[in-house]
Amino acid sequence: MLSEHAFDTGVVVINYAETGVAGCPLMVLHGGSARWQSSLPIIPELSQRWHVFAPDLRGHGKSGRVAGGYQLKEYVGDIVAILEHVVKEPAVLFGHSLGGFIAIMVAAWYPHLVKRLIIGDTPFDPAKLRAGLKGGEERLLYWRDIAGTEHTHEEIVAALKNTPVAVEGSPDAVLARELFGEENPWFHDMAENLRLNDPEMLTAVIEFDKMYEDYDCEQLFLLISCPVLIIQGSPMHGGLLTDEEIERAVMLLPQTTIARMQTVGHSLHTQEKEPVLIAITSFLDSL
Repeated sequence: MLSEHAFDTGVVVINYAETGVAGCPLMVLHGGSARWQSSLPIIPELSQRWHVFAPDLRGHGKSGRVAGGYQLKEYVGDIVAILEHVVKEPAVLFGHSLGGFIAIMVAAWYPHLVKRLIIGDTPFDPAKLRAGLKGGEERLLYWRDIAGTEHTHEEIVAALKNTPVAVEGSPDAVLARELFGEENPWFHDMAENLRLNDPEMLTAVIEFDKMYEDYDCEQLFLLISCPVLIIQGSPMHGGLLTDEEIERAVMLLPQTTIARMQTVGHSLHTQEKEPVLIAITSFLDSL
């Protein structure tokens, strides 16, 4: 049975969900501006075979806020504390997007805590990542302005629906409600995520350099000793991880499996769960 718990790291209280069978622990780390519920599409299947832990990262969901405390190394500290004091044995880590940055650093700095590492479409090159975030800075600023509990869920839904969205091949932006459909469930899911986001967390993402100062995959990959699965979102559907980055990673990592998605982009299991589940279970079964 799935249940939620709170764990005080000594710095921040982390909310996490737990479910599944007794046995190998598998921790799922969500992407930026999300919460543990973004993994609900795959948790039922994963929990049939593994003991699943799914935390809300600091500044997300029901976890606590830490003023000025959104560097990657600080997220890492939270996850390490849960692994040491809650999980209490080496675990499989599956990190999607922001969760992938954190999982990579945990596996590099605390190899004794990580049995297997699964990276979900997390970019490896900070320069490319910075350029990509610059391209979406206007959207992040908008999200920051409407994030937080001072806004109601309904107010954030309305703001998201009225967001102008650039359409390739068209000189004019289109309102999100017209592009995605008035009743698209994404509006309500994203609104609840943003309502439970700390706006300061989004500020850290926008300012970039301080948050990512320890993210150097050229060095981190050399410290990782466990088997690694890299799940690449389809570039044709918005995947962020490039073939060039993967080729470099394979040279640096000791034992690497690549799963290239054909029909889903960066959103992975939040868009279509089956290919992601196949990649995860095949990788873990092969070991």
